[in-house]
Amino acid sequence: MNALITDEEKRFFKDEGYLVLRERHGLAYLESIRQTYHKVWLNLLEQGKIIVQSDRPLEVLFPPLRGEHETNEDVKRCLINEINYRLAQQLLEDEPLAVGCTYFFKPPTARGIPFHQDNYDIGAYPPKVVGVWVSVDASGPDNGGLLMVPRTHKLGLLPPRLPGDRRAYGQSVRIPEGYKTVSLQTLPGDVVLFDGFTLHGSGPNRTDHHFRQAFVTHFVGEKTESVFVQHQSLVNSEGKLVSRKLNRRHSIDQMFLS
Repeated sequence: MNALITDEEKRFFKDEGYLVLRERHGLAYLESIRQTYHKVWLNLLEQGKIIVQSDRPLEVLFPPLRGEHETNEDVKRCLINEINYRLAQQLLEDEPLAVGCTYFFKPPTARGIPFHQDNYDIGAYPPKVVGVWVSVDASGPDNGGLLMVPRTHKLGLLPPRLPGDRRAYGQSVRIPEGYKTVSLQTLPGDVVLFDGFTLHGSGPNRTDHHFRQAFVTHFVGEKTESVFVQHQSLVNSEGKLVSRKLNRRHSIDQMFLS
C-alpha cells in the first residue's frame, strides 16, 4: 500500500508539529460529511437542543457538534475513513484508534478559539496524539482559519489558563516567548495534521456570508494505555469499539514526551 505521506513531509511534521496536505479528499467525501452533519443539525434544532441566544445568534445556532458518531451511524461512517486512518497510522507509527470527531460550522461572526493543546483534554498516555483536520470549506484569516505555533509540540504539556466565563473555550495557553504563529490557508479537501501537543487555535470569522466548515478526528495508537476521555469508546479502523484504562485527572507531570 502506497504511503500517503512522504519521508520529507514526515520530517516536517516531526520538526514543526503540523503538516498541510493538499487535495487529499475528493468532493464525494466532503459532500457526505456536509450532508450528514446538516441532517444532525436539523434534528437537534427540531428537538430544541439548539436554542438561539440574542447576543451571538449565529454562533449559538451553529455550535460545534462533538461525539455524534456514538449514536449516529452516518457520522460513524464519516469517521471511519481509510485515508484519515492511514494518515494517522503513518505519523503515530501504530494502528490508530479514533478518540472522537467534531464538526465545526464556524459561521460568520463566530469567535476564534484560543491557543490550546489537544492532549490536555484527551489525556492520552503515552502521550502520542494526532489530529486530522479536514477542510470542508475554504479557510483562511478572513473566515477563521487555523493558527499553528510551530515546534511547541516539543515543549510537552503546558499549564493552561481556565476561563472564568463558562461560555468561553475550556482552556487557553500563552504562546511561549520566542515562538510565532503561522496562519494556514486551505481549500476543500485539504488536510491539516497536528501533534497533540502543538499549540493551535483559530481566528474569528469576519466575513458576512462565508462559513468555515471543517471535520476533525483525533487519534491515539493501539499502544495507548489510558485516556482522559472516551476511554471505553475508542474506534478502530473496522469501526469496532476499543477500551483503555481511564486516566482520571489532568496531570502535567505525567504527560512528558516519550
